[in-house]
This record gives sequence, C-alpha cells and structure tokens, in this order.
Amino acid sequence: MMFVAAAAMLFASCGKDELDLENNQLRYDGTVYNMTSSASTDAQSSYVSFGAVGREVLFSLNGQFEDAAFNRTFNLAVAAEDVHYYIDFFSEALTLNFSYDNNRGTFHGGMEGVQEGESIFTEGSCSITYDNNGLEVTLDGTLKNGKELAFKVFVPKDEIRSMN
Repeated sequence: MMFVAAAAMLFASCGKDELDLENNQLRYDGTVYNMTSSASTDAQSSYVSFGAVGREVLFSLNGQFEDAAFNRTFNLAVAAEDVHYYIDFFSEALTLNFSYDNNRGTFHGGMEGVQEGESIFTEGSCSITYDNNGLEVTLDGTLKNGKELAFKVFVPKDEIRSMN
C-alpha cells in the first residue's frame, strides 16, 4: 500500500516539465524553434527588456517588464491590475504577429481576429524571474487563433546589459 502511494506521488511530481522546453526555445503550433536571446536593464525606469530572434526560422520576440512584475506569474487571459508589461512577436514565416500589452488592468495591442481591449490568449500563464541568476521569462498559453504558444527565454546575469 505504501509503495502504491509513493508511486502515485512520484508520478504526480514527474508531470510535464515546466514547458518541455530548454532555455531559449519557442514552440508554436507544436513545432519547437531555437532562438538567440539578449536582455538589458534601465535602472532609471526600473524596467528589464528582452529580445530574441529565431535561428532556423526568422521571427522576433521582445518584451519589457517593470520591476513590479519581477518574480511573479500572470494569467494571460486576465489583465493584471497592478503592473505593466508587454510582449511582441513578429514572423512572416510563421504567419503570426501580435502585440500583447498588459497595462494596469487593460489590454492594448492585439492580434488579427481579436478585438482591441481583449487578451489575445484564451488561457495560459507567463512567469518573469529576475534575480542573481539572470532573467527568465516563460510563457505557455493558447492564442485565440487556437494554437499553442510557449517559450522560455533565459539570459544569464553577466550577459544582461545596463542602459544607465
């Protein structure tokens, strides 16, 4: 009986890895793409910014988070009242372009087929960790076009540029 309980706990804790992605990978509609990422900080404005470009397929991904967003997880379908952050994506090759801008309780930007003021995601989460290890941004969600978008950006602390 104890063996069954232990096996059940082990199975539950072994579930899917956070995103089943390695650092600096993006998955869109089931296909994984590698990317090169960078980040910078601006001490005067208390923001950290990141950028990433696809290696095998041309795309650009960038975003910016104010310090109130650091070390938090957000529901992509609901606008967070107390923080501003944005994520933009552009790729002709993947035929996907969007601007996701969570600005203190309202959504700005958009995506084809989504009304202004609505989230471009039906569900999902985004986590921002900025600490002594560096910057990590993970996102896993379903866009309103019905396709999954997930990525994991990681930039080590010693590679983050200061824009002071």
